[in-house]
Amino acid sequence: MENAGKMATAAILRQKAEDLLIEKPLKSGSPLSEADTLKLIHELQVHQIELELQNEELLLANSAARDAAEKYTELYDSAPSGYFTISQKDEILELNICGSQMLGKERARLKNSRLGLFISHDTRPIYQLFIQKVFTSNAKESCEVTLSVADNPPLYVHLTGIITDKAEMCLITMVDITARKQFEEALCESERHYRALVEGTPGIVYSFSSKRGGMFYSSQVTHILGYSPEQLYAQPMLWNNSIHPDDLPHVNQIIREVATFKPFCIEYRIQDAQGNWRWFEDRSTGYSNDGADVIMEGFALDITERKQAAAENAELEAQNRQLQKAESLGRMAGAIAHHFNNRLYVVMGNLEMAMDDLPLGNSNENLVSAMQAARKAAEVSKLMLTYLGQTPGKHAPIDLSELCRNNLILLRAATPKGMIVNADIPSSGPVIRADANQMHQIITNLVTNAWESVSDNLGTIGLSVKTVSHADIPTLKRFPIDWRPQSIDYACLEVSDTCSGIADQSIEKIFDPFFTTKFTGRGLGLSVVMGIVKAHGGGITVESEPGRGSVFRIFLPVSTEELPCRPDVPTLPGAPQTERPEKLSEIAEGGTVLLIEDEEPVRNMARIMLNRLGYTVLEAEDGVKALEIFQQHQDDIQCVLSDLTMPRMDGWDTLTALRKLSPDIPVILSSGYDEAQVMAGEHTVRPNAFLGKPYKTTDLRVAVQKVIEGTTRT
Repeated sequence: MENAGKMATAAILRQKAEDLLIEKPLKSGSPLSEADTLKLIHELQVHQIELELQNEELLLANSAARDAAEKYTELYDSAPSGYFTISQKDEILELNICGSQMLGKERARLKNSRLGLFISHDTRPIYQLFIQKVFTSNAKESCEVTLSVADNPPLYVHLTGIITDKAEMCLITMVDITARKQFEEALCESERHYRALVEGTPGIVYSFSSKRGGMFYSSQVTHILGYSPEQLYAQPMLWNNSIHPDDLPHVNQIIREVATFKPFCIEYRIQDAQGNWRWFEDRSTGYSNDGADVIMEGFALDITERKQAAAENAELEAQNRQLQKAESLGRMAGAIAHHFNNRLYVVMGNLEMAMDDLPLGNSNENLVSAMQAARKAAEVSKLMLTYLGQTPGKHAPIDLSELCRNNLILLRAATPKGMIVNADIPSSGPVIRADANQMHQIITNLVTNAWESVSDNLGTIGLSVKTVSHADIPTLKRFPIDWRPQSIDYACLEVSDTCSGIADQSIEKIFDPFFTTKFTGRGLGLSVVMGIVKAHGGGITVESEPGRGSVFRIFLPVSTEELPCRPDVPTLPGAPQTERPEKLSEIAEGGTVLLIEDEEPVRNMARIMLNRLGYTVLEAEDGVKALEIFQQHQDDIQCVLSDLTMPRMDGWDTLTALRKLSPDIPVILSSGYDEAQVMAGEHTVRPNAFLGKPYKTTDLRVAVQKVIEGTTRT
């Protein structure tokens, strides 16, 4: 077919040549010779061949041009980008298929349309500036605009334009960048979301290099540590250098091991811009690109408040343990004192009976010595009750400074010769409401505790009195641990020493009964101080360090009451005592006493004492049995002596039941517990008298006669 086309083309050219020859006939002239004719024919043949060759080349070139045009048109129309030829009036002179598709119309309908009309209103100014630059400069210009095509979503396009050789036209390439824009927007949205998460977290998000230091810190670092991210970037190792020295070795060890790609969680302290130490929980993952530089990316949460809360909880737990221990010790001490007093009552009663049975004028040293030991044991029992705060004593307004001065001479006389007692006592005040004897006992016990802690009896003891505000009372090493000062002023009695001091682990135990770090002493001195202070609504603080001495401070509420004209002077140990027993009438013979006691030895001892006093005794082991006996012998019974703690029906219930049967019957309650503890609480009925165990026969005689006489007089 190609040859046929060539032949047809040649025939057409030949016909055109003959037509031209007819129009322009050859000029006649002299006839040619044969040789010239042959030569002319030869030349014509050569020219014919040359023309045929040229025609062949032209045909080939024309075919190649057509092929190139077809390929260009194919490439032009199938290009993934839009191509536009635009006039200076912004008219579309030519465009490809992709361009028409982008504009949403057929190519023929788009020619001579203005391209700017397809640009969205918000980006049209950008396009107009772009076209202006393209036609006024020889450089390639570009911009990004949005196409606004009816019924189609907005299309983001990138335009590149350059002017042609003819200044009245330019070529514009339009590339669809919608997917890229959507990706960029999604990326920006993701970054905004990530930034919001990072900045909204309560901790510090960071990226840290072991070589380059801090590379990124979230803005929370400013709120938590007081450093701006810029400060940390300017000082790359500031974070690492702010770690507590005690925690730094462990942190550095973690950094060395973090290249294993294992996540880690570590707690350490960092010093903030104000110099405060803050606890952090650091959760991070590390990696190393070159094996030398370790990159850590993680989250550091400020757990300072959690640590403080944990410390407070630990302190509360310790306080609860102390309170439980104190409660347990209190119950134990109270029970021991109660049972101990019951046993002592039997011992002392029998000793008293034995001594009374001796011939007049005779004495037995063994009995006297046994009685003295029993009385000392009774004192120990009273001290235990004092530790429990169950011996409040007689409270009255007293001048604490005057009390201390009155005791100072005896205190200095009692201390070893090598000990110096210095006093800093104001001329008067503060006034407190307290029991003077118990205050004296506090001072004596504290001073004694000080000099007993010195092995060579060489040292200085300080005694001072002052008034302090409740806000100035220390909170550390304050006892009882549940004591909280009220919003009032407190009198402070301070006893200091330069002795051996107390170890921290022992301070919480020094007020426990019988706890002692010394070979001397009974171990009840400070326990008694604690009990007295508790009974007076006060507290104690202790400052001590081994080798540097101790400071004990007693805080008691300041009283606004006026001092009596002649304050009671406490009876000091060793001072002569004058007993002035009340004058009592003779005991009526044949009186009957109902004795209620669950412990047989105690009941037997009380019965013997009452019998020796001339009474007839009816015995009952508990309240239930006592009510039966009382109903049978109500007319004969003049007095009831009842124990407090008994099975089935205790002393209070028995008292209530007896008063219902006989409202005027005199009743004496007896117990090994302290009177204040026994009488505490709301009771509808009250006994006529209380008799604390162990008691002597004279105590029993006075109590029974008083209640009987009181009833008789009434």
